Amino acid sequence: MPRVTVMRYLLPALLLIVFAACSSDQELAEPTAATATPAAAPSPGATPILTATSESSPTAEPVELPDVDTLAASAFVHVRALINEVPPRTSTTPGELAAAEYLQDQLLGFGYETSIQEFPVLQIPPEGQYVTVEGALLQTITARVIQGSGEGVVTGPLVYVELGREDELPAEGLEGAIALIERGIIPFIEKVRNVAAAGAIGAVIFNNDQGLFRGTFGERFDTPTTGISRADGQELVRALQAGPVTATVSLLADMVSSQNVVAIKPEGSGDTGDPGDVSDIVIVGGHYDTVPGAPGAGDNAAGTAVAVEIASRLADIDLPYELRIVLFGSEELGLLGSSHYVSTLSPDEIERTTLMLNLDALGAGQLEVIGDRPLVNAVMDIAESEGIRIRQGVVPLGASSDHASFRAVGIPVVFLVGSDSTRLHSPGDTIGGVRQELLGQAVLISLRGLLGEFAGNAPSAFSLSAQ
Repeated sequence: MPRVTVMRYLLPALLLIVFAACSSDQELAEPTAATATPAAAPSPGATPILTATSESSPTAEPVELPDVDTLAASAFVHVRALINEVPPRTSTTPGELAAAEYLQDQLLGFGYETSIQEFPVLQIPPEGQYVTVEGALLQTITARVIQGSGEGVVTGPLVYVELGREDELPAEGLEGAIALIERGIIPFIEKVRNVAAAGAIGAVIFNNDQGLFRGTFGERFDTPTTGISRADGQELVRALQAGPVTATVSLLADMVSSQNVVAIKPEGSGDTGDPGDVSDIVIVGGHYDTVPGAPGAGDNAAGTAVAVEIASRLADIDLPYELRIVLFGSEELGLLGSSHYVSTLSPDEIERTTLMLNLDALGAGQLEVIGDRPLVNAVMDIAESEGIRIRQGVVPLGASSDHASFRAVGIPVVFLVGSDSTRLHSPGDTIGGVRQELLGQAVLISLRGLLGEFAGNAPSAFSLSAQ
């Protein structure tokens, strides 16, 4: 009889609960106002886990996990290396490639089957004279691309829509127009979704502060969109008060490349060698690229370091599934790395993938967990048993992360993130702002979940008892 792994026992039950608790589109767990804070502090010693066995000790003895401080210190080594030892990891740059090579070397050193997965990226150079106008003193305006913007050349009447909120749009709509929008109050993607829904074919967002700015949609969006300075934006508003203005937004992309780092640890104990006995797959991932001008310590050297530390701790342990550590490039351009990786999975691999654990923006605040409800409940239970403060969260409007690419094809997901996003996508996202304890907490929770508190074919640590 073919061996049936614990993960394969888990998935049907998991899906039944997901369908019962969620809508047909697998709605993410809602946030809760309270923070899970157990009454008792965690014990300072190692945490015993009854689960998979050490390759060097096949007698099914419990695996002991180090404490949070030990795990944090070990993970922080990789944060420091990504910040201090490689160039800036801006998407599609040589620095991003250097970071990928560093990560590949680490995973190879742990004994994983490791490769660099390249993929093409159509990318618009970040800054240029992308806006031209007729009917104003200005004729050509230097602009920066909003990351995730669609490409193309669009021309139409310029229409000022203030902050781009729905109640600020003209009653007659914006069919064929270029929307001029002031930065602030609502996310870029909400502004542009609003004007695009009203018929706009392009958008120009002007700064609410001095100079140019860097912005991102957090995902790919079709409408060509640029950002300009406050001074240029105010000049265009004055020109519109005097009469009609026609604008052209011209964004043409070049073909460049990016890469994912893929490391595989085959299933260990329990493999019968039967050709019909195929392994379940568990994927742990996070992106390692940054936006221009941001060191990217919290977003996402921290999450990358947690993934590497997880890989290190599981390297010598037999697991009842195939483990894949996948570190994604060009997430900041619209989840491009994870989207590409998912596109390379066969239908059989998708069906066999029982979990994707995403680690992003783990630098500051306290832990938040997002994902399918049973997995969120399980992570909350693990955190409570370890004395770790955690709360349920939601992905902010206008943002996303790599778990979304897996969720789109029906793979169960759980996402660990830090609650403090104030430094993200800014020059302030430095190593000094990384809270090391958060890294250790994320590693410990992840390891307990991935190992599972079970012996033989008992239910895993992702308990389905929580309602």
